[in-house]
Amino acid sequence: MADSDSDDELPGGWEERTTPNGRVYYANHAERSTQWTHPRTGKTKQLVGNLPEGWQRNTLDDGRVCFVNDVTSQVSLTDPRLAFAVEQASPSSSNANQPRQRFDASSKALQVLSGEDLTGKTVLITGANSGIGFETARSLAAHNAHIVMACRNISAAERAKLRIEEEKHSAEVDVILCDLASLASVRQCARTFLTKGWSLDVLILNAAYMGPFELSEDGYEMSFAVNHLGHAYLTRLLLDRLKASAPARVVILSSESHRFLLSPINSADDITTSRLSPSHAKDYWFMDAYGTSKLCNLLYALALNRRIIGDRVVVNAVHPGNMVVTNLARRSCALRCLFQLARPFTKTMQQAAASVVLAAAAVDFATVGGQYINNCWFSKPSPICFDLSAQEKLWTLTEALLAQFDPDIIHQSSSS
Repeated sequence: MADSDSDDELPGGWEERTTPNGRVYYANHAERSTQWTHPRTGKTKQLVGNLPEGWQRNTLDDGRVCFVNDVTSQVSLTDPRLAFAVEQASPSSSNANQPRQRFDASSKALQVLSGEDLTGKTVLITGANSGIGFETARSLAAHNAHIVMACRNISAAERAKLRIEEEKHSAEVDVILCDLASLASVRQCARTFLTKGWSLDVLILNAAYMGPFELSEDGYEMSFAVNHLGHAYLTRLLLDRLKASAPARVVILSSESHRFLLSPINSADDITTSRLSPSHAKDYWFMDAYGTSKLCNLLYALALNRRIIGDRVVVNAVHPGNMVVTNLARRSCALRCLFQLARPFTKTMQQAAASVVLAAAAVDFATVGGQYINNCWFSKPSPICFDLSAQEKLWTLTEALLAQFDPDIIHQSSSS
């Protein structure tokens, strides 16, 4: 992938500076001149949002403005938001509303969110008590978002909530029970959320299962039940609230594992109930089941985005990183060992959460939908994901399975 920051590199002798009101300008020390436009790109920039967490603006005795980090005691004459200034494209430009790559695989969630103020935004995250889900919740809460942790393990979720509140005393965090292996629990989670009267600005479908063959409470293979079906049901139940909160976003965590299946799904005909949700353990391999469920996440994200983008709700799928050490591998000793061996070469939790918060909160991604995001930028998924017939077959199958449990889904579908 090309270096996205090469155009931003200033020529020798140039310096980037900011005015008190946040406008970026450029100083040419060789000619002792200044200008508003970048000397290479010809574009202007503007600082956005509040100062990052822990930074304060002060004035020195000589009248100069400085920035002090209360946590590290660092003092800087440069506004810390300058590294993440946003280009101001011309309204007539065809790229005026297009995002620009500013981050990559090494970026951290808090860097992506630098300068963002999410006050008034409510974000529901499944599986937010540990791993990438927790890091996502922690990062968003640090930027004033109201976090709703929808988790199967309430005691673990309460401990995670306390950790976030200890870091940021003003953090607004709530916990709701949600066991994605039980459609009844998912329905109750949605009812509890809706009863609270909260908006739903961002829905992050993060929780996942990977492990030995097991059936859910409703009789489906566990990877399919938790990773796809339970999340699809939760989304359907909260869809009206998302639309009422628009502009809103849905972020579905997928995985590069969707590419590596024992028997690849190459057409709509390959999507069947027996293929996606085997009812017995014969020939079951947990990695294949996991990869299949992650392919479902992608197909569903694209199908859902086409249906609701007109309501100003965008849907994107995200790959957080390969073999990130989380609780996902806890059911397999061999897999835990493999993840630990790979740990020095994989992303940290902050890096894994970066693509998630980019899709969830970055200003320039507010109207971007129907994408697969990896390493904080667009990535091409498996070719089958672009097959509309495959998307629709999975959508129809999902609706039919949910309707067996909740017949009202049929009526919701006809009115959507």
